[in-house]
Amino acid sequence: MIPPRLTSSPAATFVFFVLLNCIIYSLGLNSEYILDAHVVVEQNPVIQQPELIKTVWSRDFFDAFKASAAKGSDPASGATAENLGYYRPLVHLSLALNAQLTGLAPWGFRVVNVLIHAANAWLIYYLLWLIFQQRSLALIAGLLFSVLPTNEWAVNYISGRADLLQTFFSLACLIGFWRYGSAGTNPAWFLFIILGFTAALLSREASLLLPLFAGCLSMVHPATINHRRIKLGLIALFLLALSYYLFRLNFYPIIRDPQLHHLSLKALADWLLLSLEYNMRFLFPWTMFSLAWQIPGVHHVLILIGLTLLGAGSYRVWAIKPTLTDARKALILGWLWLMIGSLSLFITRRMLMKIGPYLSEHFLYFSSLGLVLILATILVHLQSRWQKIFFSLLLIYFTGATVWSNAHWTTEQHLLGRVAQKESRPSIAFEQLLMKYNDDRDAVQSMIDRQQSPAKKSLWIKRLGNIYHAQGDYIQANKYLEQAVEFNPENFEARVELAVCELETGKIDEGLKGLEDVVTHDPENIDGYRLLGEAHYRQGEYSKAIQYLEKAVYLSPFDVSILQYLAMSYLLDHQKDKYQQVMDTLFKKRYNMKRILVFFAEELYAHRFYDQAIYLVETNQPSLVQEDQAQAVLGWAYLSKGDVGKARQMFDYVLSHNATHPLAQEGRQALTKLGL
Repeated sequence: MIPPRLTSSPAATFVFFVLLNCIIYSLGLNSEYILDAHVVVEQNPVIQQPELIKTVWSRDFFDAFKASAAKGSDPASGATAENLGYYRPLVHLSLALNAQLTGLAPWGFRVVNVLIHAANAWLIYYLLWLIFQQRSLALIAGLLFSVLPTNEWAVNYISGRADLLQTFFSLACLIGFWRYGSAGTNPAWFLFIILGFTAALLSREASLLLPLFAGCLSMVHPATINHRRIKLGLIALFLLALSYYLFRLNFYPIIRDPQLHHLSLKALADWLLLSLEYNMRFLFPWTMFSLAWQIPGVHHVLILIGLTLLGAGSYRVWAIKPTLTDARKALILGWLWLMIGSLSLFITRRMLMKIGPYLSEHFLYFSSLGLVLILATILVHLQSRWQKIFFSLLLIYFTGATVWSNAHWTTEQHLLGRVAQKESRPSIAFEQLLMKYNDDRDAVQSMIDRQQSPAKKSLWIKRLGNIYHAQGDYIQANKYLEQAVEFNPENFEARVELAVCELETGKIDEGLKGLEDVVTHDPENIDGYRLLGEAHYRQGEYSKAIQYLEKAVYLSPFDVSILQYLAMSYLLDHQKDKYQQVMDTLFKKRYNMKRILVFFAEELYAHRFYDQAIYLVETNQPSLVQEDQAQAVLGWAYLSKGDVGKARQMFDYVLSHNATHPLAQEGRQALTKLGL
């Protein structure tokens, strides 16, 4: 049977889902890089450098992250990545193309995530309409999927792109499977099945379960099913899954720790409890569930309430409406979907126990289709008055929880603080908060004393050195940074910071030697090349500065600070054409324009390019009208050119609303001394 046309425009429905998700997720769009996105995206040369994009087909998705674990530069990396293989070239590729399209600003990656999430909601709507021919059921399911609170981790978490793409390609594959198995449809849908499943496998390892999901769809196929095609489709999926598993086993093993898939009664019990708790997150997401976490036994009560609600609703539809065959099929499909989705938790159970429940709800993304199908079926078949009331309350609850959860993503510090606050034991969120934002030296010392691994001990010793460095105590900073290097010579972050301390205390030769040693042993160390370039620039050695900055910009072509110093080095090395090329790049990409303009105004003036400094500030006055530093520099440039009137005007303008601005005060005093 060829499915009839949808009763409303598919394009209009898609636009509805896009607008809905853009509104719901708007609060999280402007947040900064968070968690592993720093390493996976921001500091990953493969994402930023077009020439390296082709290497995604031969890399582990978390190569850079696992390198952090090996070097002891991230407290969470060892817990989340060391025992599992992540061959996800399509995710890697999508992030690289994303960077080329929108630049390295975090909002660009999140906007694409939101659009993929909206597309997934529409695919769910279309798939369920194909299966059950009920537009209300399909629309409610897509709507619930859009606002489901657990899905916000996959959308806001940039690395959650893997879950988004896995779901996108899996749904496309299942749509192809359904259409291929329908009598009278084009057999070319078979190719759609193969391409969709292949893309899903190259997006996330959990896609290996897709043949089981397809098997569930075949169980609810109408009587007009083409049994031969269904069998061919299932055989193709299972053979492709087996081939992919063998490929991964030989080249990119999914599991490196045999204990992760060790079958025992305890392992089964752990998996069942974890599956039960995780599936209840659909109704009680981390922002809600964790409020009761610290009260013994309350979260078990919530799980019981959740099971009762779903069970009672399912029983009502099943027992009171026995003639509704499609409703029964929908409930069976939904419950089977949840159970199959829980199978992946058996492999990841130990990892999830390490990283905590709040950092891993994105694992539920694809299996959430089962939950929204169950809820949509219950809502569609409830009595009219109760249906409207319950559906309204559910939407308000889900939407409110999702929007509130998005508000946690303003900054990494805010998110980690909220997560750590809700956890009842020391967690990875607590450790990362202490590692990056909390300057409690006693707490850091306690972490040092607890570490058994030299790499981890080196990590926390380096953090103690960082704190002393930030407080200006260079003696203590050097002491602890040297200890960090002694415990782990591969801790290049400690080596870099030690070199920075030496440069800041006037030990130029020692600092330069330390940085050169870093880039020799770690040739992809962006900070090493950048700092070497800046140091030689400050020393007036522009040719050497260019040598290192060009290497840095090759590895990180979107880094504004590198491009700024490279442009000035070209100018001072009399390579004006290259200077202009870099300036065109900066202005074309339109990064943080105020920051860029102030930097060049200061540097051009400092190197006596007065005309260029004046031209730069004057032609960009609309952007710099509130930037007192740029206006004060403009005043000094006028004064250096002998235009006293304009100089006085600029100094007075700055001092009129910022009476303590030092550069403007110095300028006014200079005019007074000159009797002007």
